[in-house]
Formats: sequence, C-alpha cells, structure tokens
Amino acid sequence: MAHITFDFTKGMAKLVCLEETIEKKISLVECQYSQYTKTGHIEYPLDDGAKWVFRWEQYAGHEQFFRLDQFNPWIAKRPLPRGHNPWSNLAGWSYIAKPSHGTVQTNTIYRNFYYPEQVPELNHVSFEIIGAPAGDWKSDDFSEDGYYY
Repeated sequence: MAHITFDFTKGMAKLVCLEETIEKKISLVECQYSQYTKTGHIEYPLDDGAKWVFRWEQYAGHEQFFRLDQFNPWIAKRPLPRGHNPWSNLAGWSYIAKPSHGTVQTNTIYRNFYYPEQVPELNHVSFEIIGAPAGDWKSDDFSEDGYYY
C-alpha cells in the first residue's frame, strides 16, 4: 500500500509506502515542456537505481493531475536495447474543481488509468491533495474511469 499527501498549507509532501514514511518540503517547478504546468513530486527508491515517482501537476492554474510513474534504469552490461524506455506510467487521476462554462469539463475526479498488476507489492495507491490553489481532492473520491472528454 502507498498513501501520499501533498499538503500545500504546510508546504510538505508525505509518502507512506511499504511501512516506510518519507517526508519532504514541496518544491514546485515549472515543467520543461510547458510554461503553464507546475509540478511537485516525491520519490520512493527501489533496488538497483529504480524508483517510484508520485507526481502532482497543475495545468493552467486549474486542472490537476496525480500520477505514479516507475523508473527502471538499464543495468545490464550489454548495450541498451533498441526502443528501451526506462519510464512506465502506472496510475493517473485528474480533477478540475471549477470547470469552464460552455465546455465538456466536469468537476468529477477521474481515474485516467491504473495498472495495479505492474506494482503488486503496493496493491493499493491512494493520495490526497490539501490546500492546492485549484482545490482539494483525493483518489478515493474518484467516480469515473477515463477522462472528461
């Protein structure tokens, strides 16, 4: 099991994962691929340089995302295989607290994708976002799989 709290009122992120607790100050950065996206994350190290990355993002000051990604570096002594991608997306949710009028947006919490078979040691991933500028939300309140469009 893993439970992550991003508490913006305290400026802290807390990860409880596999009976271990990791806390760190939230450091928001602008994404390199979009000037409209801010992101913060907390990592859980695994064996051989691998890690799980729990990431919160906010796009355009109003749409929020939460993702769990896994990084598996190539550690063999052989050349890197063609097409090898060390990153895997394991879970993702999205939420818009205040949907734009006249659009198909809703204030539903969507679970965009979730692949628990890829992380059997976790068996459940949950999170809560507290004090975010675009609204509070948590994974346990998701009401639909997919996305708003």
